[in-house]
Amino acid sequence: MYKPPTQRPNDGRGYLDSSKVEHDVLALLREAFRSPTYEPPMLPAAALQLLEITRRPETTYADVLRVMEGDPLIASKVLRVAQSPVYLRGEPVRTLEQALQRLGMSALAQIFLQVTVTARVFRARGYEAPMEALRKHAVAVAHASRIISKGVGMPDDMAFLCGLLHDIGAAMGLIVLADVKLPKKAPAFELVQRAVADVHSDASALLCDLWGLSSEIKTILSHHHSPVVDGVVHPIASIIVLADELATEAGFVAPLESVYQRELATKSLRIDELSWRRIENDFAAIVPSIR
Repeated sequence: MYKPPTQRPNDGRGYLDSSKVEHDVLALLREAFRSPTYEPPMLPAAALQLLEITRRPETTYADVLRVMEGDPLIASKVLRVAQSPVYLRGEPVRTLEQALQRLGMSALAQIFLQVTVTARVFRARGYEAPMEALRKHAVAVAHASRIISKGVGMPDDMAFLCGLLHDIGAAMGLIVLADVKLPKKAPAFELVQRAVADVHSDASALLCDLWGLSSEIKTILSHHHSPVVDGVVHPIASIIVLADELATEAGFVAPLESVYQRELATKSLRIDELSWRRIENDFAAIVPSIR
């Protein structure tokens, strides 16, 4: 974990003077993310391994089960989520093997990543409320991304993952601030909100490098507010733009200012009004389960 230097109190380098915290916090966050000592919360090896093997055509159910069963605590939570109406209707599943047979590798991998990321990353002392809002927003955007992907006939695994991680840089910013030594307590979220928003896309890209995620995921997370990459509209970034708006309109509001480029994203994905209404209805049907 990043430990800011503390040579002089209240100089914006380890200590924050509340009278100038809004000015100092952006510099502190940028310094933290550039520091060679910065260490983010790490995903369990099982999550990264599962992410890798489920994209291989030769992967078998036995391979997936072997990875999941290596983390019993996460596996038990995965089984609980798999029972929800978001994924499963009809007879309940009682084992990971049953869930895998009913849902398939992609869906079960999505659940595993959702449980892992939300349990390990969205935690920062002093910022519990905004972190919880970020967590709920991330899960909602992930599910909205999955629905939009299916609605436009695209594979949903990459969109789900990027939806889950799209604001992960904001969580990293709050974790850094929670670790800073302060005269009294962490600065109020309202004072650091703008700085966290300013660095969160860059922080997300950095996290991709530290977690060993693909360059494509890094590109999407860096452009989840503006889906244009090298002059071309990226389809998955466009999905995240629309999913972000959909989740926000449903009440899953991230504590960050967002500017949506809905018209550009909708046009690039060729979503007409009727198709969008279907997407809205499909997402509305699972909102109670996400809550």
